[in-house]
Amino acid sequence: MLGVGLVLSALAIPLLAHAAMDRRVLRAAFRFQQGLPLTGPSQELLQKKLYDCGPAALAEALRLRGVVVSSEEIERLAGTTVRGTSMLGLQRAAAAVGVRADGMMLGFDDLHRVPLPVLVFVRGRHFVLVTAVDGYVVSVHDPAIGRVQFGRAQFLRDWHGEALVLQGGSTL
Repeated sequence: MLGVGLVLSALAIPLLAHAAMDRRVLRAAFRFQQGLPLTGPSQELLQKKLYDCGPAALAEALRLRGVVVSSEEIERLAGTTVRGTSMLGLQRAAAAVGVRADGMMLGFDDLHRVPLPVLVFVRGRHFVLVTAVDGYVVSVHDPAIGRVQFGRAQFLRDWHGEALVLQGGSTL
């Protein structure tokens, strides 16, 4: 899984020499190195900096609900710094664009009952977006690497219940 101290394999290191290289190539190299499945082209939003996973995940969740707002605007509204974004900041940003969001502690079974997508905080430092739960398989949009699926046990190793649940209609 991706952390701030990302170490790429020897296969991917030559790619870093070309800073202007297409992000899709870097993403594919990382996914290959991590043994993750490659996904096709999509419209999903990916993070642009090491510390903007929360705004990118929220912007993607809002996009899926038909609310178009940039991750940069979410950063501004949420008070993002180089240290990241708090769940409270993301909640306030959602409210500022007219969507109610509630910070909650959930269990795995709750993911079957809350409205999806839902932002979750994993590994104590990274926001991802749960887009579907099918039995014991969790589909996730990770703003660092894109779409990926996890089994229940693997997902629960990284997630301890912190979630930001987007509620029904607009608050505006």
